[in-house]
Amino acid sequence: MPPWDADGHGDHSSARRIAEFRPVVEGGATLLGAFVDEQFAGIAIVDPSFEEGTAWFAFLHVSRRYRRRGVASALWASGEGIAAIAGATSMYVSATPSGSAVGFYTSRGCRLAEQPHPALFAKEPEDIHLICAVA
Repeated sequence: MPPWDADGHGDHSSARRIAEFRPVVEGGATLLGAFVDEQFAGIAIVDPSFEEGTAWFAFLHVSRRYRRRGVASALWASGEGIAAIAGATSMYVSATPSGSAVGFYTSRGCRLAEQPHPALFAKEPEDIHLICAVA
């Protein structure tokens, strides 16, 4: 994965992610932030009513220095809780095709989606499309 370009507007820039996910959050998704000792550690976005019965774990990013310290797990648990409260029975994830990303989601019970969501697959055809039951 290339590093994020905090000041630019390319594919891996903060500006691109804001433009991409602003409509998702404005449409009802929840933006979650994680902080460690008042330092930003990670962010996640979950749309608990993506489709009937299915939530969408739309985005997850943990700052490099906070990886493997439970931040992603905490964000996942919060997102799953939001999905459960909204009545979702499953959660869809479009994961970056890396061993660490796919390993993280499969360790939480996700499995390959039998049928990738058409719109999400069209948007991210190289991602690994996963689904899991909401606990």
